[in-house]
Amino acid sequence: MSHHPTILIGYGQYGRRCLQTLLANAAARGVLPWEDTHGTELFSDRRLQSLALFYVPDLFQAGDDGSGAFAGRDNFEMMQDLYGQIETVEPKGPQPGLVLAQQVEKAKSRLFAEYRLTRSGPLNIGLDVILLARPLEAAAVGRLSELIAPVMEHLARDPGFQAIEGQDLLNFIEILDFEDFWDDSPRQSATREAIYQELERAKEADDHRRPAFGRVYLFDGRTERGNHDEVARRDEAVLFLEFLLLEGHRTQASTRTFYVREPLAHLLCTVGIRAIEFSSARLRRLAAASFARGWLGHLAGRGTEAGTPNAIEPVVTSFLPPSVEETFGPDRVESWLQRGLHNIEQGLLRLDPAATDWPLRVEETARELASAQRSALLEESAKLTRELVARHVNPLPDEIHAAVSGGLSDDSFPRTAGSMVQELDDTAERIMAAASSRPSLPAVEPALAPSAQSELHLRYLDFRARQVDPTRLRNWWLLFAVSAAIAFLPIWRDLWQEVLGEDWASAGWQTTFFLLSLLLLFWAIGAKLFQPWIELAVARPLEFFTHPQRGRFAALLRRKVHSAEIEGALRSTAYETLRAQRQSLAAKVCAQLAQTSRPLKERQREMRWLSTQLEGYLKLHRVNEHADPPQYHPDRELPRVLRVLETDQDLAATSSAHPRNQAEYHHVQRTLRIFEHWHVRFSPTFLDPHRFLDQIATVFPESFEERRVAAGVIEGLSHYEDFPASFQWLQASGLPQERRSCSIPAHWLRLDGVNEGLLRGGYHQSVLARNSGDRLYLLQGRLGIPHELLRVAGRKGAV
Repeated sequence: MSHHPTILIGYGQYGRRCLQTLLANAAARGVLPWEDTHGTELFSDRRLQSLALFYVPDLFQAGDDGSGAFAGRDNFEMMQDLYGQIETVEPKGPQPGLVLAQQVEKAKSRLFAEYRLTRSGPLNIGLDVILLARPLEAAAVGRLSELIAPVMEHLARDPGFQAIEGQDLLNFIEILDFEDFWDDSPRQSATREAIYQELERAKEADDHRRPAFGRVYLFDGRTERGNHDEVARRDEAVLFLEFLLLEGHRTQASTRTFYVREPLAHLLCTVGIRAIEFSSARLRRLAAASFARGWLGHLAGRGTEAGTPNAIEPVVTSFLPPSVEETFGPDRVESWLQRGLHNIEQGLLRLDPAATDWPLRVEETARELASAQRSALLEESAKLTRELVARHVNPLPDEIHAAVSGGLSDDSFPRTAGSMVQELDDTAERIMAAASSRPSLPAVEPALAPSAQSELHLRYLDFRARQVDPTRLRNWWLLFAVSAAIAFLPIWRDLWQEVLGEDWASAGWQTTFFLLSLLLLFWAIGAKLFQPWIELAVARPLEFFTHPQRGRFAALLRRKVHSAEIEGALRSTAYETLRAQRQSLAAKVCAQLAQTSRPLKERQREMRWLSTQLEGYLKLHRVNEHADPPQYHPDRELPRVLRVLETDQDLAATSSAHPRNQAEYHHVQRTLRIFEHWHVRFSPTFLDPHRFLDQIATVFPESFEERRVAAGVIEGLSHYEDFPASFQWLQASGLPQERRSCSIPAHWLRLDGVNEGLLRGGYHQSVLARNSGDRLYLLQGRLGIPHELLRVAGRKGAV
C-alpha cells in the first residue's frame, strides 16, 4: 500500500500520547510503513517510510518535561524503542518555531530522498503536516502559532510544493482537543477567542495564498450524548489518524475533503468515528509472541538432547584424545631425545682420558652439550609449533564458523544457540584437559657420584704409568737393523752369490748392495711388523678402559648420559616443552572456540532480553503470558470507539498451528533460519522485537471465520448505528449538512448481512471499499463549518 508523506507534530502530553498510541496500535496490526531495508540494521536505525513524528513539550503544562516516559503497561523497552520514532524538539530561544522548522526540514529531506522515491512504488506527490494539541489556555494557542508559522513558511518556500493545476501539494491539518470547549470560565472564553482569531488569520492567509491550515478538527469532552472522557477522545483522535494515514484514502477523490479544504469552503471541521476490527495480523503477532517466549527459552537454553552428535568435535579432533598424541608426535620427541643423548655421549667420548683434568672436562662438556641440546629442543619445538599452527590452527576460524552455521541450520536436527555454546565450552575444557595432562616419564638411573669418574680416571692413569710405552722402540729399529745387517751379511752374501754368481758385480758393489738390502729388510721387520704388534699388544689392555663400546670409560659416560643428571633433565625438559607446546596450541584453539562462542552468548542474552520484552508486549495487549494456549485476560479493556471482534477462540485457533513443544521449535527454526546472522556483533533479529514478531508471525496462518466475523460486524453496526460526533455545537444555524461515510475491506462487503447493516445506519450512499485491511470505519462529520459559530455565548448562556 502506498502511503502519503506526512509529518505529525504532537504538542504537549496530549500530542505525545496520541503519537505513541498511533504507533502502538499500528505496530500491533502490522500496518506501520517501515522503510524497505535488508533487515541487518538495529531498530534504532530503522525509520518509517512515509511518516515523521515530532513531539514538542508544552511549557505551559506542569510535568510536561519532554521525557516521554509513562508509568503504564507500555513503559518497557520494546515500546519505548518504538516510541523512539518520535523525535523530541525542545523549542528554546526567542524564536522557538525555527528549531522545529529546522527539524521538519530534515524530515522532509528524508521523506523525499531520491533513493526512496525511486523504489517506493507509486509516487505520492505533496506533503501533509498534521498538528495535534490540547490548548488549555489562550497563551498555548499563541504558542502553537509561534511554533507552526516558521514550519509553514519554510515548507512553502520549497518550489516542489507549488500548487499545480489547482491542486495544493502542501497541506496543513490541525487536531485540537478540549475538556469542555463551551465552558464559560474566563480562561476558556479567552481560549475560544484566541482560536477564533487564529482561524481568522488562517482564512486571511489563504486568501492571499500564504500557507495556512486547510483543515482544523475539534474534539471536545462534551457531546450531544454525554461526556467523552480524555481517554475516549484520544482513542477517537488516534482512530481518525489511522483512517487518514494508514488506509490509503489520501489519493481517493471521495475522501480528499478530509485532508484538503474545498475551494471557498471554511476550514473548521468536526467528526465522529468508530471502527469494527478483526485483525488477523494482531492475532498472529500475539500468537507469535506467546510461542516465541517458550521458543526463545529453548533456543537460549544450554541443554543438549541425548543422541545429538557434537558438531564441533570433528573440527578439533586433532586436539582431543586419542588423536592429540598423533598430532603432537611424542614419538618425534623421543626420537629427538635419543639422538640428542647420542650426540652428548659421542661428545664426551671424544675427550682424551689421558688428560689430567679429564673429570673436570667431562662435567663442563656435559653441561655444554646438554645446554646445546636444550637449545636445539626449543628450536625444534618452535619449528614444530609453526607447522602445527599452519596445519591445524590457522584453518580453524573458518572451519569452526562453518561447523556452527551448519549445526544451527541443520535441516534434520538444528542446534540451538545454548546447546552450541555448551558444545563449544565443553570441547574447550576437554582440549585444555588433554593438553594439561603430565606424561609419565620412564625411570632413569640415579646420577653418578662425583667420585666415580675420578676413581676410574686415577686407575687408568696408574695403569698407564705402569705400562710399557712402545712408542719409544721406534727410535731403536734403525740401530737394530744395522746391527742385524752386519751380523747376517756373510750369510746373506753367500746366499745371493749362489743365486747370482760371484762375478755379477765387483766385490765392493756387492758388499754395499747386500748390506743395504739387509738394513732395509731388518728395519721393515722391526718398524713395520714388530712395532705395530707390540703397540697392539700393549694397547689391548688399555681397551679395558678406552674401548668406545665396551670400555670402562664408555660405560661410565653412557651411564652418566642416561642418568637423571642428563637424560632425566633433558627428558623432563623435552616433555615439559611438549606439554607447554600442547597447552599453547590448545589455548589458541580454545581462544578460537571462545571467540566463536562470544556472539552466541550475546545471542543468548539478546533472546532473554527479547523474551522479557514479549512478556511486556503480551501484558500490554492483556494476554495471559503464562496460558497455553494463550488467552486474553478477563478484564481486558478495549477502546469504546473500536469494536474488536477477536476472541480467545480466535487466539487459540491461531496459536494451535504451532504449539509450544520441541518439535515445533525445531520446525520454526528450520523454516525461519533464525540464526542466519548469528556471528554479527549485535543481532537485529533479536534486538528489534517488532520486526521479530513480523517474522515469526509469518509462520502462523490467518484466522478468519466468515460467519462469525459477519455476525460480529452486523452486531457492531447495530451498536454504532447512532453515535455522537466528537464536538457539540451550541448553535445549529449555519452548520453544514452532516456527512456519513464508510470505509470497509472489499471482502467484508460480501459477508451476509453487512450491506443491510450499512443501509440501516445510513452509510450505504458513501461506501468506500478497500482492497485490503482489517477494519470497517464509520464516519460522520461536518466539514467546512463557519468559524463565526465559535463566537457564541458559553454553555450557561446558550438558548
